[in-house]
Amino acid sequence: MKPNIHTEEHQIEEMRQQIALLKAKLEKETIVTDKMIRSTIKQKMEKINGNTIFSYIACLFVITFGSAVLYEISQSRIFIIVTIIYMLTCATATFLIHRNVRKDDVNGDLFTVAQKMKKVKKQYHDWIYFALPTVILWFGWLCWLIYQRNPESTDYYMIIGLVVGGVTGGFFGQKMNKRVINTCDEIIHQIEE
Repeated sequence: MKPNIHTEEHQIEEMRQQIALLKAKLEKETIVTDKMIRSTIKQKMEKINGNTIFSYIACLFVITFGSAVLYEISQSRIFIIVTIIYMLTCATATFLIHRNVRKDDVNGDLFTVAQKMKKVKKQYHDWIYFALPTVILWFGWLCWLIYQRNPESTDYYMIIGLVVGGVTGGFFGQKMNKRVINTCDEIIHQIEE
């Protein structure tokens, strides 16, 4: 029995159509996956930028309310000025770290986004080496000023309150710092997959 050339050609044509259909489905799936990845990365970048806004609000609160309280409890004007300069330094550093974190960048090259996230992650990691020692010095100075004001008074309660507030603030600040670092890690990992 001779093979039918017409049947073989028909089978080959059907196979070509199936391959074309599979290619179209695969391309569509790749596009959907890419869109999902970009959408997830945008959401994570919004989360990082939300932390930035919180940092600005905290700095503004300390500059306005904190300075007023320090003035009311008769603290040194130099100390108040140093506090304001420190908060402005923190706000500026936050701005400089986050100036390149834009969710619109996700529409472009993801490799560039990954590089930016690596830079943000490193800067957040390195920031603690500046922030922790300066905060410890600032708290020590404030406690010394309160003690010097009246060594025999009950201002020890104020010092205890400051220490508890400082430890609590430090805990939440470190938690926020870790959250940004982990979010950067997630974005980098998702892009590199």
